[in-house]
Amino acid sequence: MRTHTSQLELLPLALQHYVAGRMLALQLQTHVAGNILHHAVELFIKADLSSSISIQELKDKYGHKLKKLWNEYCRLHPDTPKDFISVVADLDAFEEIRYPSDKTDSIAHHYSLFKDPDGRKMGAPGAYSLTLESIDELVLFITSKDKLQSCYLANVSQLPPFSQRVLADNNRHHHTQGGA
Repeated sequence: MRTHTSQLELLPLALQHYVAGRMLALQLQTHVAGNILHHAVELFIKADLSSSISIQELKDKYGHKLKKLWNEYCRLHPDTPKDFISVVADLDAFEEIRYPSDKTDSIAHHYSLFKDPDGRKMGAPGAYSLTLESIDELVLFITSKDKLQSCYLANVSQLPPFSQRVLADNNRHHHTQGGA
């Protein structure tokens, strides 16, 4: 089976997941949106890391472990704001939601379009949490790096108009062709 060999292949996949995840989140389909956005962020990080780590190592060593990928990303990018760790942790929880569980308790979740103005974490403790603005902010940060930005913007410009609207809809952190 063919695998992806470079950031030039990973970035379009990340963007497709991001568009799909945002569309589902905007339609309040939070469980699936969270899982797909997890994969979008995973692929954006892998696209960045693929310039220094082989695709095979990213697959074998990191898999879908978003926190592990994030730690490596932060090691290579010491300017990364610490605020993003909670966004990554929230998204990482959505990886497990793909599989049935023998737990009989319900799946609690909290969704918000925008961050709380005073910065408080919303939702019940232990609930799956998805704040679309925080994910948009994280994606902007990752894709604003020199080695990804031009490729990301080129891929966005080739999206169909509907997909471009999904990226821009309620997105305070959307890239523009003139810069971030």
